[in-house]
Amino acid sequence: MFYFCCEFLEKKNKMEYYYLIIVGILFLLAISDLIVGVVNDAVNFVGSAVGSKAAMFKVVLGIASLGVVVGAVFSSGMMEVARSGIFHPEMFFFNEIMLIFLAAMLADVLLLDLFNTYGFPTSTTVSLIFEMFGAAVAIAIMKILNTPDLTVFANLGEFLNTSRVATIITSILASVIVGFLVGAVIQYFARLLFTFKLHKTQKYFGAIWGGICFSLILYFIVFKGMSGSSLISEETWIFLRTNQGFLLLATFIIVAILFQILYWIFKLNALRFVVLLGTFALAMAFAGNDLVNFIGVPMAGLNSFELYKEAGSPDPGGFLMIGLQGTVRTHHAILFGAGLVMILALWFSKKARNVMNTTVNLSRQESGVERFGSTPLSRSIVKMFVGLNEWLTRVMPKKLNRRITRRFKASKKADQTAAFDMLRASVNLMVASALIAFATSLKLPLSTTYITFMVAMGSSLSDGAWGRESAVYRVTGMFTVIGGWFFTGLAAFTIAFIIGLVLHWGGPVGIVGVLVLVALSLWHTKRIHKRRSEATEKAEKSFLVEKEDVENIHQIASESLGSSLQKMENLYSKTIVALNKESIKQLDAVRHDLSDIREQTKLMKNHLNVTIQAFNEKQLENMHYYVQAVNYLREISFGLKSFIEASYMHTNNKHKPLINEQQAELADLNQRIHTFFERMIQHVSTEKFGSVEETIGYEQDAVQYIESINKKQVKRVKNGSCGTKNSLLYSAILTNTRNILMFSVLLLKAQRDFAVSSE
Repeated sequence: MFYFCCEFLEKKNKMEYYYLIIVGILFLLAISDLIVGVVNDAVNFVGSAVGSKAAMFKVVLGIASLGVVVGAVFSSGMMEVARSGIFHPEMFFFNEIMLIFLAAMLADVLLLDLFNTYGFPTSTTVSLIFEMFGAAVAIAIMKILNTPDLTVFANLGEFLNTSRVATIITSILASVIVGFLVGAVIQYFARLLFTFKLHKTQKYFGAIWGGICFSLILYFIVFKGMSGSSLISEETWIFLRTNQGFLLLATFIIVAILFQILYWIFKLNALRFVVLLGTFALAMAFAGNDLVNFIGVPMAGLNSFELYKEAGSPDPGGFLMIGLQGTVRTHHAILFGAGLVMILALWFSKKARNVMNTTVNLSRQESGVERFGSTPLSRSIVKMFVGLNEWLTRVMPKKLNRRITRRFKASKKADQTAAFDMLRASVNLMVASALIAFATSLKLPLSTTYITFMVAMGSSLSDGAWGRESAVYRVTGMFTVIGGWFFTGLAAFTIAFIIGLVLHWGGPVGIVGVLVLVALSLWHTKRIHKRRSEATEKAEKSFLVEKEDVENIHQIASESLGSSLQKMENLYSKTIVALNKESIKQLDAVRHDLSDIREQTKLMKNHLNVTIQAFNEKQLENMHYYVQAVNYLREISFGLKSFIEASYMHTNNKHKPLINEQQAELADLNQRIHTFFERMIQHVSTEKFGSVEETIGYEQDAVQYIESINKKQVKRVKNGSCGTKNSLLYSAILTNTRNILMFSVLLLKAQRDFAVSSE
């Protein structure tokens, strides 16, 4: 900031003011990009340590922060990708180059923030490449259209570095397959060696495995991750390369012996150290490889401005950017500052937790509440692999099959609160950091998101985490995330292309307009994320019972059930009123509110297994009443959904409204339903069931009234006063109302029995 202030005060040329302001905007956008980028990529380097609970969350973040700073300082070798890796800078003038950089950064902030808001991990590398590509195509087309001797089809390729882009995209796509396969293979053999009984096997193999992992991770930190950095002298590099075999062997022997001694004396787990070192290495590789995605473009813009200034500030529309093909100027202070911004985002962003939960959830060992559903594609894939497994079981010798099965049998002594154990975490980190750092040494901006996610998916598959209980949902989740990656490329190109055209046509006015649009978008997505986070926290707090909440189970159950019943009764009443008024707007609002309630009841039911796990054997004797109550609540929501959907479809299709007699009957029925629900909710919420039989009498009165108006409806059908659609709607309303009342009484009795038996 001090640099920009000094430069601004020294300017005498108005055009220098203009482009210095653009450079300043680029770096302001870079700060925002760093924040949203770290939010997206945080899971890449802390997910394994968090999922395996290798250390407290703050300790993991501290180690990752140190890795980010080190990686940021050593990341200058990747900066050339943003300068000349996507297009040929010598084909563009200075003013055109600055518009390309600005369009790419604006598109990047918009896109990453949108993905982070909805919790989907995406690739910052892919977004950068396609944003730069889209912006360059837009400016190149405008340049060609303004040049009489050029045509788009014949000359567009001269402006773009298509061969380099193809190489980068190919390497990224290959990383998906390589990461998955390597992670799956190494995890399979590692599990065969260690089994799930790490408390027994690590005393035999832990030190050797730790030595191997430690040596490989250190190798890629030093020989690959720091390769090309100007902070290490050439003499040092010559010594390291000459003796790298000896240094690796020495590291393996020393670390293995040290781990074994520490285990004998202190029973320290070598895998824990490997996971923490791997977290550091992956954070360092992330910063070294991905920092170009966030500040590479602004630094290229700064280099362009410096070249323009050194040339004497000529006409921006006539100064070709040949100088961008030269050596990258390293600004270590900017790199260090970028690392600090990344650390602050890592510690304080709630969106980072949201993205992290997606990947950890898809790779956890145990089945449970799945975020994704089932699709025909995922079911077909699972069926294929189930058939393949059955075939292998038949052809494999039974003795060998039994031994392998025993090696993959889960241990009851494992930490049930962890998503997976530290053996899988060490494999994830070792494989991912190795592949990423290796690609970085080749100047390939490999996607850390693709690598870490696919390694995690491959290792979880080999580890048996994708069992019959969860396989279809995990496959759906994986394809959903991968589909999001491909959508990233298309969206990044399109957004950057459009912004590039707007900036070219609009000039300063266009820049201000797009900046305002980006600011409004960030503000809007922040509100969306806050609202979604509050709803999720409230739902989980209401429906997920932890061990420390066991003593308050009656209160938690009463509050959650009472709240849900109250909302359902309100929706029932609103539907009757909206149906009689033929208000499609009100019915649509009711449908929207119902979807939220159904999601809450689904969450409550899906968490039943987790809730049951929190209780001891004595308490479990009464838990079946709570399970019954939750199931009945879910059935009530089904009846309410059918009732609301029938009303909505009838009104939306513009069928004839209910006749006056029917409207009066439903209004009377609505009042009876309200009276019954009011008393029932009071019982459930206060846990006072002294007058339950009297309340059930109100339900019986409502049922008898339904029977009486049903008879009247039959007579109306007989004399032709009601049409077919009218009759079908009225019958659906009465049938679903009867079901709602029936399951409501059953819920009331179950909750009463739960309270009485617990006392």
